[in-house]
Amino acid sequence: MLILSRKPGEEIQLRIPPSAEEQIVTIRTVRIGSNTARIGVEADRQVEIVRVELLEKLETQLEPVPA
Repeated sequence: MLILSRKPGEEIQLRIPPSAEEQIVTIRTVRIGSNTARIGVEADRQVEIVRVELLEKLETQLEPVPA
């Protein structure tokens, strides 16, 4: 199980590949604090779990530099 901390407004994305088999993803609240929640995600290894802020940072780094 992957455990992530999320503050209000922060997101995660689950990227589930197309498959003939049923994919089950379990999301569990592990702990809630004053300004964060700890979330557990249980899924098959094929499922990508991505923190959106890292995805946005990667996309920014991959953008071509104007000439």
